Amino acid sequence: MFSKNQRGNGRHQLVGVQALRGIAALLVVFVHYNGTAVSHGFGFPVLADVELGHIGVDIFFVISGFIMELTAGGQLYVKGDTSRFLYRRAVRVLPLYWVLTLVAFGITLVLGSEINARRTPQQFMMSMLLLPAADTHGQAVYVIAVAWTLTFELYFYLIFAALLRLKTSTRLVLLAALFTASSGIGFLANIQDPLAHVFVDPIVFEFLLGCLLAYALRHRWALGQHTGWLIAAAAVSAMLLQARLLPSPGMRFIFWGLPAAALVGVVALSAGSIATQLERPFIYLGNISYSLYLSHFFTIALFVRIHKKLPAMFANSKWFCLCALLLLILAIAHACYISIERPFQLWLSRKGRANNSTPQLGQI
Repeated sequence: MFSKNQRGNGRHQLVGVQALRGIAALLVVFVHYNGTAVSHGFGFPVLADVELGHIGVDIFFVISGFIMELTAGGQLYVKGDTSRFLYRRAVRVLPLYWVLTLVAFGITLVLGSEINARRTPQQFMMSMLLLPAADTHGQAVYVIAVAWTLTFELYFYLIFAALLRLKTSTRLVLLAALFTASSGIGFLANIQDPLAHVFVDPIVFEFLLGCLLAYALRHRWALGQHTGWLIAAAAVSAMLLQARLLPSPGMRFIFWGLPAAALVGVVALSAGSIATQLERPFIYLGNISYSLYLSHFFTIALFVRIHKKLPAMFANSKWFCLCALLLLILAIAHACYISIERPFQLWLSRKGRANNSTPQLGQI
């Protein structure tokens, strides 16, 4: 099943994980597209209650833990590395998010009543800080709806940075202990406040699973090809069996997080063949997945307005609508990537080399 006779941290594995990130982005895009499209008459009603696309978020979380632990490199860090780590994560995540949040808030000011999406200045400022604001029903709201995932990412980055100077094994044990304690408190206290809920949601275990996969990869654990395919088939089967299930927040880690971790593990720890087959069609999507993830709501809203203006053009085929929207989503995501996200990545890389700091830490 596992072996140590092959080095498991080669290019194929990392490229495969990047490709899997692209697949995860497509899953999230489709579930949001179809939900909107069905309500406007051009989606696929048979898939209206299929929730499986949301598992893309769980794949993102596992990959995030995997990348953070892998780029930490199993080495000890000294004073100053923690601040550099957080700085790199901020430069990687915030510029695109801030730009799109400003755009989204401007749209709500102009078209808020028409699109039923008004946001207050307080909610806008909370969103810019990646903190959840509460609506009149006590539910978490963001200017960009999917930004709730970035709040969990931020929480994980802060905890990981605080433990960065510890040995890898000690860090992983403390992460497990912290997440177990906080989840237990959340279960016993039944916390409802949106911000406090971030600290007690068991979904954070998905980051830990990713860290454990990176630890296994760094210690040269590898999955044989046949074992990898069997695990992948089991993970996909488990997901399909619960395709119409939307688990409660407390159970999401079990129903979606574990299959997501199994898929990431197969790609990360395989001997290379599975990752190679994933690489070709999806590596580009992996590269633009963050831009795709944040921008696709804008594109879907734009497409709905186009559909209303030109209904005859899209009346004949739901597949035509899906293909047209997919092309538009990719075009806008690519534009966000090359104009905002990628320039900041390149700037960060140049700054890292100029400062002679750890070049890989947190850049992926």
